[in-house]
Amino acid sequence: MIRMRKSAAYGASVLLFSYLVTGILYFSGALNQSTMFVFSMAYMLFPLLTALLLDLRIYKVNPVASWGLRFRFNRWLFSPLVIITAFVMITIIINLLFPGTRLEFDHIEIARSMMSPEQFESVRAPYEMIPSAVFYLMQLVSAVIAGYTINALFAFGEETGWRGHLLNTFEGRPFWQAWLFSGALWGIWHAPLVLMGHNYPEHPVIGVAMMTLWCILLTPVFIYVRVKSRSVYGASFLHGFLNALAGFPLIVIIGGNDLTKGVTGVPGMITLLLMNAALFGYDKYISRDSIMTSDICLQDKIIDSITPSEKE
Repeated sequence: MIRMRKSAAYGASVLLFSYLVTGILYFSGALNQSTMFVFSMAYMLFPLLTALLLDLRIYKVNPVASWGLRFRFNRWLFSPLVIITAFVMITIIINLLFPGTRLEFDHIEIARSMMSPEQFESVRAPYEMIPSAVFYLMQLVSAVIAGYTINALFAFGEETGWRGHLLNTFEGRPFWQAWLFSGALWGIWHAPLVLMGHNYPEHPVIGVAMMTLWCILLTPVFIYVRVKSRSVYGASFLHGFLNALAGFPLIVIIGGNDLTKGVTGVPGMITLLLMNAALFGYDKYISRDSIMTSDICLQDKIIDSITPSEKE
């Protein structure tokens, strides 16, 4: 019961803090096109700030021990490279099944469609010097670097809240409870950004429901990587690499709109349903640990008592 109250307290606190700050800045006129990107980055730190306030000032606990902040090398820290790449590629394939969409891999034509004639002419010469295959390889390498550095740093602000403090309150409770509660909270928390045009600029109101559903579908793999990597860093790298690569389908898929295109659209949600089914199968029939059908057990808390031969 105490842990349930802590889960609810964190949910209410992070929404109140995030919505209040956003509301003050919005109605004061401080949020506009020139400041929105910086604010969206700062917004990612709000779950961390809320968790710090509760743990340090209210509960008087050590975040390092309870959030999974002890870094230990683990192969699951590299799982985002496979998971997110597969997510993006499968989404593109599914997206092409939608009417009125087509694939465009010619980076010169893509640049032409995304820029004004003047802008395109200013970059045309260097673009024409690079083959499309090399161009996309460079983009992938850049995404990996960003996903594990600057993007992961800001994602850490969210993940210490969702998969650090909040997941800790679900210790000993069923996986599905942590999944649905934290997924719904994660999605609803995005509402102010979505209403201001983030992710679904063409459909901001419907976009709130879409983002909430998307976060619910995305949450199982985030919890899974958090538990398997035995730290919040695995989830931070997953989040960082996702943010780095998520825009790729929007570039190479021509046609559709923000509801029917990309990883946050219907194709991405269909992909997540397939990935969750595959993850459940892996967890039940292949993995030595049954995580999705068990109670939440954050192994980083007990790993010091496990012998090296027992570690996965």
